[in-house]
Amino acid sequence: MVTLLHSKNITRLALPFLVLVGLCSTNAWGQKMKPVAAGQWGGTGVLVDVTRTGASVQFDCAKGQISQQLRMRKDGSFSAIGSYERSGPGPIRVDRQQGARKVIYKGKVTGNSMSIKLTDSETKEDLGSFALVKGAGGRIHRCY
Repeated sequence: MVTLLHSKNITRLALPFLVLVGLCSTNAWGQKMKPVAAGQWGGTGVLVDVTRTGASVQFDCAKGQISQQLRMRKDGSFSAIGSYERSGPGPIRVDRQQGARKVIYKGKVTGNSMSIKLTDSETKEDLGSFALVKGAGGRIHRCY
């Protein structure tokens, strides 16, 4: 009897707490997040195709992928984990093959403009910064 009453009290106390936590957990800072506008964003050396489920990114001699919905804070800033893989012209030596690197895509959307900075998540190497415009085609130099 004591155990049953005790478990009911815990449930009665825990349920409102869990509901409150759920309502306040829009993100780590309590800010509401909204998706970055889907479509093509382009600039010099970069083309980003944003979808409901992520984004594919093309660079001069490289490509990238974001496998989660790209969401921004109220101020337009965003951060997402993704991949980045360089390519080069001509044959690739077996001992020089590089796989995709895990990177952090950080940026900000202001109206129809977007800025993105890529950083290797392990080495913290700066892989470049780019300015993009919604609906613009990127100017990409392919490496075949």
